[in-house]
Amino acid sequence: MMSNPPLPRRRRKPVRFGAPPTPQPLTLVSASYDPDNLWLFLTFDRPVAVDPVLNGDALRLDDGVTSHDWYNGDGTPEFPDPATIKISLDGGKASDATQVLLTASDATQIVAVDNGGIWEGCTNLVLPFP
Repeated sequence: MMSNPPLPRRRRKPVRFGAPPTPQPLTLVSASYDPDNLWLFLTFDRPVAVDPVLNGDALRLDDGVTSHDWYNGDGTPEFPDPATIKISLDGGKASDATQVLLTASDATQIVAVDNGGIWEGCTNLVLPFP
């Protein structure tokens, strides 16, 4: 009886699992404000989501030009396109600002759809931006 010779064994390289890559923070590429309808528009460098909902208290817009009031984000944001958020504003309390200024923290919970990168926010960003 004839038998086949054994097949040579191949050694596999060990699979190395490293830490997952750190999500890159979102970059705000433009921001504008519609004082007539109290809307804030934020556009980022890639598609975004609000997880789970926008924390409006983490966002403040000081209108030192038109109404001379400050506002927080309010309600459910809208997405005119995947990278832009349209946020309604509410509040209307007196502001002593002399420009239109946006201040927001990472607590807004605006994140990148692709990797969960978080928008770190801004402090006294003059609008319109850029």
